[in-house]
Amino acid sequence: MTFLIAWNSDQRREVVELALYLGLVIVEAFSRTVAVRRVSEEDILRLLSTNQKLIAGLPESLEEGVALLTSPEYVSEPAIMRYILSALAEASDDPEDSVELSDDEFWHLVLVLKTCSDALHEASAPKT
Repeated sequence: MTFLIAWNSDQRREVVELALYLGLVIVEAFSRTVAVRRVSEEDILRLLSTNQKLIAGLPESLEEGVALLTSPEYVSEPAIMRYILSALAEASDDPEDSVELSDDEFWHLVLVLKTCSDALHEASAPKT
């Protein structure tokens, strides 16, 4: 969670709240099925760098980018990535808790939340 807070500290309050909420959902999804060890800062920064390159290389078409980001050959957890993308796309649809995301905010959150998911994936071991 420290990573989510640090990498969103320059965002609007609503964006930070959305990032933290989605981050908690991702952590909970992992913790229900696997034991997760602590993730080192070096591992997070390595994954962040990899994801920055991946997102920078995505096609300009949102549909094509989303298709690649939910493909098992590009992501370690396709179901979680589908959840992230769906939740971000629907963030402005809730009349009571609407968060209008700019394109930059959307892709920033994709980057941070995908990095969170990838780090948890690497740090996880099946529960026994």
